[in-house]
Amino acid sequence: MLRWGWRQAPFLGMAPFLVALTVLGRAAQNVGQTTYPIEGRELLGVGNGLLGTMTAVGGLAGVAVAATVGARVTPRNAPRMLAAGQAMVLAAFVAFAVPAGGTYTLWAGAVLVSTGSGLVFPATMTAVGTGGSDSPSRALAVYAVGLSVGLTIGPLLEAGVLPLLSESLRATFVALLPLPVAATGLSIIGAARPRGAPTPEPAGRGSEPPALVPDGAAGELPPPDRRGGARPGRGPALLRLPAYRLALAALLTYQAPFSALVAFGGLLATRADGASSSGAELGFAAFYLVSFLIRLLVVRLSPIRHLRTALVASIVATAGGLAVLGTAHQFAVLLAGMAILGAPHGLTFPLASSILAEHVDHDVLGRANARMMASTNSAAVVVPLLCGWLATAVGYRATFLFVELPVALFGVLLVLELAHVPHWVTAPSRRPTADTPG
Repeated sequence: MLRWGWRQAPFLGMAPFLVALTVLGRAAQNVGQTTYPIEGRELLGVGNGLLGTMTAVGGLAGVAVAATVGARVTPRNAPRMLAAGQAMVLAAFVAFAVPAGGTYTLWAGAVLVSTGSGLVFPATMTAVGTGGSDSPSRALAVYAVGLSVGLTIGPLLEAGVLPLLSESLRATFVALLPLPVAATGLSIIGAARPRGAPTPEPAGRGSEPPALVPDGAAGELPPPDRRGGARPGRGPALLRLPAYRLALAALLTYQAPFSALVAFGGLLATRADGASSSGAELGFAAFYLVSFLIRLLVVRLSPIRHLRTALVASIVATAGGLAVLGTAHQFAVLLAGMAILGAPHGLTFPLASSILAEHVDHDVLGRANARMMASTNSAAVVVPLLCGWLATAVGYRATFLFVELPVALFGVLLVLELAHVPHWVTAPSRRPTADTPG
């Protein structure tokens, strides 16, 4: 049976259609989110404080959409939500490219690109996590690789196009408009399934989620954790689920520096280190290239057994990368700092999403994905506001040093959560295969 336009590829664990859509859609989102602050500062003279406010309002819109509409994502309605989100990103590109546009169109684009992301992420994660793969962990790792490919392609294309267009940011948005157009078109195709076609149920997946198991547990899985306090019609309280708490803590540790980098990383390169706009995009390309390579490794090693080691290493790399950015006085050193920060970016998301997919019941997976993304994206509201004020008060470099504080706070919470369950691993799904009875 056709699903999302193409048949699922067993070696990927997800439909190639979704891989292509992820690459194109994320490339477009990344170009919009990382470039409009430079456009606002360089072309429109928008101050750091207003840029931070603009990014925060966009982030708030994305959080609200993820927490409300995104929380209602199901395998059946996910294609329509994905198409709506991609259409918003396309509209944002048009707003950024309007030649006569001022701060009003910049505001519109900032809100649209973040709101579209608030729909795209939970819709795609739910589709992948409930797609019937024998290993949701592998499928989500492939999805994360697709994200990294798109994130790398976006700034590389922009860095190549900008010099050809005399560093004109608006003209670059026009030149790269095929990215969101193609992503929107593909998502509409995916949403236009024949009416009445049933949505396949995940093969071999029962109502009970696989549980996390201690190292050395020979062939046995403990019973599912029922401390979640299930409530009629709503499912378990998410914060009482150990898998949800661990995934949430992991993402929160990295979200503050990532939000700061997206909002002010380009201005750090152009204003503090004297790079051109294309040079700033090369910095983002280095960041996302390392992230891509790490995610390829996660796919190869999936499911990751040494979860505790991987997450602690992510904390250390995050703190180290921020320290390099905050003390760099040469563009080459700034590139190195962005490359270091790419490693935890590549590691954290696939680990957190696979923990949810493997160890949270499908009945609440959509809600868990949406609430996790809404909670972590709250940093996209608070961090840009603070960074806008700090950049004016103490400069761009010192601003990134201040971001070490939330990393330390959430890093401690993550370590405490890991200490509660020091032997947790991402255990394989208990799905029946050709070698196991169904």
